[in-house]
Amino acid sequence: MGEPKFLWTALPPLTLQGLDSELVEAIDYYMLRMAYTTGWSESQLTEMLRRGDGAGAPKRQLRFYHTDDHTEALISRLERLTGVSHLRYGTFWVMRNVISHRAVGGWASSYRRWCPLCYKHWNPDVDWEPLAWSVPFVHRCPRHGCLLASNCPSCGAEQLRSASLQIRRTCRCCKAALRGDGTFIEQPKLFSWVERQVLSFVKFCAMPGRQVISGDVLSELRDKFWSRASDWRDLGKIAVSIGIPRSSRLDPLTLRVLINLSALHGVSIVDLVTRPSEALDKPLLDLWSGFHWIADPFVGREDPVKLVRWVALRLLRRKARYFPPVRLLTKDFNVSPARLREFDPAVYEAYLSAYQNQGGPSVRYARGKAFSLTRKRLEDMDIKLYKRNLFWWLPREIEKEVNVSQPNAFCGYSAAVIYLKLLAMARNQSLMLSAAKNDMRWLEIAS
Repeated sequence: MGEPKFLWTALPPLTLQGLDSELVEAIDYYMLRMAYTTGWSESQLTEMLRRGDGAGAPKRQLRFYHTDDHTEALISRLERLTGVSHLRYGTFWVMRNVISHRAVGGWASSYRRWCPLCYKHWNPDVDWEPLAWSVPFVHRCPRHGCLLASNCPSCGAEQLRSASLQIRRTCRCCKAALRGDGTFIEQPKLFSWVERQVLSFVKFCAMPGRQVISGDVLSELRDKFWSRASDWRDLGKIAVSIGIPRSSRLDPLTLRVLINLSALHGVSIVDLVTRPSEALDKPLLDLWSGFHWIADPFVGREDPVKLVRWVALRLLRRKARYFPPVRLLTKDFNVSPARLREFDPAVYEAYLSAYQNQGGPSVRYARGKAFSLTRKRLEDMDIKLYKRNLFWWLPREIEKEVNVSQPNAFCGYSAAVIYLKLLAMARNQSLMLSAAKNDMRWLEIAS
């Protein structure tokens, strides 16, 4: 005899919408629908699913990009309580061994995007928010082709991802409607290709009954890629740029890395993860006049991570006498080191190497003390005064005050003057526009 089938379930058996399509419903929105149907809040539902967890289990809401063991356990309990066995396909569960669930950049954002045209014609009985609205690199609504919105058209406020269904289509600040006629623009062919790849990836993950892709794909991708490094002199540099590790440690890849690998070999993401040996045949480097990688999709026109990269590049080109730690550089722009690494791995690795190769720990410590004191003395001065010859007497004072050698005092002092000047320039709004204008990268050769 088979297992008995009950005529009732603990929770309403709501079906996940849009299965086996690029418009599959995100588990995030499914939880909001369940909260609306039961009268509970999303937090109360999640707390119920967490019963039985150990003391160290993470306390967070279900999100489509979380694919770790704890999230899988929560979704399994939700499937058991609803009697619906396909809820895991509203996440990237199928790719849990391949794609990273670490939320870098916009993945972890508390805010959301939406289609103004979808909201304009919204029918709460039949409509839902697709997972694709929240996926990086997708800038247009798969249904209407208009740009996805992320700010209120009236006051510009961002909207919370966790907003309940009753108030979800009105602004949380000014209460204006979030619907509209949408904005249509002609975007580069590269962006359209990337969107098609991501949507096909979403559809692949949304097919009921599909099993988890084996983690062996990661080692096969890495080994196949690096086996060709001897044939292509630029492949090692490209590997760093797009984030392919050569070490024995195999961490899941980001979506950006998968897209770059697909573009480099002229194949789809789905082929890349289902048939890696055939897909990673021969890079298309001989067909291009140059190669640049696709950047972090959440980087906006005025994102400060571009300025962090600008300052880092200038310090590298000047061959500064002292390179401050990368965490100090990123902190000055309220950006995390992980954000810089995700945005431009090549610059991040080059800067980290320059910092580590400027002497032993004692040398870096001594120059760092001189750097910090010089910065403290000069930080409030006019940018026009940031010239080393105007403060010829300062290294001697620093040498005595922080008890370091004269060469280390001068190196830290000299680097601080240059750094403060670059920092002041970077914070100028005109440089922000210049950084955005010069951030074309791959588009220059692919559009």
